[in-house]
Amino acid sequence: LESRGQQLALWTARDRFATMGILENTELKKYFPKIVTGDCVHEGKPHPEGLIQISSYYNVSAKEVVMVGDFDSDMKAAHAFKCMGIRVQWHPSVERIKCPWAERQFFEVPEFLKWIHGL
Repeated sequence: LESRGQQLALWTARDRFATMGILENTELKKYFPKIVTGDCVHEGKPHPEGLIQISSYYNVSAKEVVMVGDFDSDMKAAHAFKCMGIRVQWHPSVERIKCPWAERQFFEVPEFLKWIHGL
């Protein structure tokens, strides 16, 4: 996505210390110029405050934002913000139930990657 000019951000309910540790240990931090953590917002998910911060940072409208998440609260936030919500649920212990707030939902990684490459 980055190579095609897509701007990436990360919004997580985790605190900043834990988030930065994970991102640095997995060498993923370099992909996310904007990181919003649970302690960066007054209202947690499903309130869209994190998406508001991200769209403001990049100076884009909600219609230009795609939220990818694995919880209902992620999709509720996307729905409240009026951006596209994409739910990913491929953990084998999670029941495959359609999320009513997601515009698209993927249960398999290859299916999701095919969709991403088509953007």
